[in-house]
Amino acid sequence: MAFAAGGAAPAFASTVRSARSWEMATYVCNTDNCALPPVAGANLTLSPDPSRAYDTQSVLLEHNGQKLGYLPRHIGHLVSGMLSLGIPIEAQVRRVRTAPRLKIDIALKASA
Repeated sequence: MAFAAGGAAPAFASTVRSARSWEMATYVCNTDNCALPPVAGANLTLSPDPSRAYDTQSVLLEHNGQKLGYLPRHIGHLVSGMLSLGIPIEAQVRRVRTAPRLKIDIALKASA
């Protein structure tokens, strides 16, 4: 997986590279019960979580089997739909900040 290195990821940014490629910068929500956060560059696992009562289209983010949190709702709905269509999506940590509270910026990349 190759992502551009560098500055801060905006809260929401999307780039369509071609009809078969899509990239987005976003962040991890609901990190209150997060295990030890991963370092920048770490690959994450995306899993739909339809059992979540708050939002049945939630997408869970995990690192080495440990729960980090969820994608923001508006992005989770898009990603959940793509995953249900069998479109592979990669997720990678871009930056981790711990103060004043934990914030994990990530990059998502999909290609058909």
